[in-house]
Amino acid sequence: MKAIVTFDDTTSHEYETLNVSGDGAFLITDKAKPIGTKVLISLIMESVLKNQDKEKTAITVEGTINRCTSHGMAVCFDRRQYFSGIRSG
Repeated sequence: MKAIVTFDDTTSHEYETLNVSGDGAFLITDKAKPIGTKVLISLIMESVLKNQDKEKTAITVEGTINRCTSHGMAVCFDRRQYFSGIRSG
Protein backbone atom coordinates (compact mmCIF):
# COMPACT_ATOMS: atom_id res chain seq x y z
CA MET A 1 0.00 0.00 0.00
CA LYS A 2 1.30 3.46 -0.81
CA ALA A 3 1.39 6.33 1.64
CA ILE A 4 1.75 10.06 1.01
CA VAL A 5 3.36 11.60 4.08
CA THR A 6 3.46 15.33 4.85
CA PHE A 7 5.96 16.29 7.53
CA ASP A 8 5.76 19.15 10.01
CA ASP A 9 8.07 21.20 7.73
CA THR A 10 5.34 20.86 5.00
CA THR A 11 7.40 18.64 2.68
CA SER A 12 5.65 15.56 1.28
CA HIS A 13 7.04 12.19 0.17
CA GLU A 14 5.54 8.96 -1.16
CA TYR A 15 6.46 5.67 0.56
CA GLU A 16 5.55 2.01 0.35
CA THR A 17 4.23 0.54 3.58
CA LEU A 18 5.57 -2.67 5.03
CA ASN A 19 2.53 -3.06 7.26
CA VAL A 20 -0.45 -1.07 8.53
CA SER A 21 -2.57 -1.57 11.63
CA GLY A 22 -5.10 0.45 13.56
CA ASP A 23 -2.25 1.81 15.69
CA GLY A 24 0.21 2.83 12.99
CA ALA A 25 2.23 2.00 9.88
CA PHE A 26 5.79 1.14 8.94
CA LEU A 27 7.14 3.12 5.98
CA ILE A 28 10.00 1.75 3.88
CA THR A 29 12.84 4.28 3.41
CA ASP A 30 16.58 4.61 3.82
CA LYS A 31 16.17 8.28 4.86
CA ALA A 32 14.09 8.22 8.03
CA LYS A 33 13.03 11.43 9.73
CA PRO A 34 13.84 11.92 13.44
CA ILE A 35 11.77 10.26 16.16
CA GLY A 36 9.11 12.66 17.40
CA THR A 37 8.46 14.20 13.95
CA LYS A 38 4.75 14.90 13.46
CA VAL A 39 3.22 13.67 10.19
CA LEU A 40 0.00 13.69 8.22
CA ILE A 41 -0.23 10.36 6.41
CA SER A 42 -2.62 9.47 3.58
CA LEU A 43 -2.87 5.73 3.01
CA ILE A 44 -3.73 5.07 -0.63
CA MET A 45 -5.70 1.88 -1.22
CA GLU A 46 -6.78 0.36 -4.50
CA SER A 47 -9.81 -1.83 -4.75
CA VAL A 48 -11.02 -3.84 -7.70
CA LEU A 49 -14.66 -4.72 -7.85
CA LYS A 50 -15.71 -7.60 -10.07
CA ASN A 51 -15.38 -6.63 -13.75
CA GLN A 52 -14.59 -2.99 -12.92
CA ASP A 53 -11.60 -0.69 -13.00
CA LYS A 54 -9.42 -0.06 -9.98
CA GLU A 55 -10.78 2.48 -7.55
CA LYS A 56 -8.45 4.45 -5.25
CA THR A 57 -9.40 5.48 -1.74
CA ALA A 58 -7.34 7.54 0.72
CA ILE A 59 -7.54 7.50 4.48
CA THR A 60 -5.74 10.43 6.10
CA VAL A 61 -4.56 10.34 9.73
CA GLU A 62 -2.16 12.26 11.95
CA GLY A 63 0.73 10.58 13.68
CA THR A 64 4.24 10.74 15.09
CA ILE A 65 7.39 8.88 14.08
CA ASN A 66 8.21 6.66 17.05
CA ARG A 67 10.87 4.24 15.73
CA CYS A 68 13.53 4.23 13.01
CA THR A 69 15.53 1.32 11.58
CA SER A 70 17.86 0.85 8.63
CA HIS A 71 14.77 -0.24 6.64
CA GLY A 72 12.42 2.62 7.45
CA MET A 73 10.36 4.36 10.10
CA ALA A 74 7.32 3.52 12.19
CA VAL A 75 4.48 6.01 12.54
CA CYS A 76 2.17 5.77 15.54
CA PHE A 77 -1.27 7.20 14.74
CA ASP A 78 -2.47 9.86 17.19
CA ARG A 79 -5.77 7.99 17.54
CA ARG A 80 -6.47 4.32 16.94
CA GLN A 81 -8.00 3.75 13.51
CA TYR A 82 -10.57 1.10 12.67
CA PHE A 83 -10.38 -0.26 9.14
CA SER A 84 -13.09 -2.52 7.81
CA GLY A 85 -12.62 -4.94 4.95
CA ILE A 86 -9.06 -3.85 4.13
CA ARG A 87 -6.32 -6.37 3.46
CA SER A 88 -2.78 -5.47 2.46
CA GLY A 89 -0.62 -7.40 0.06
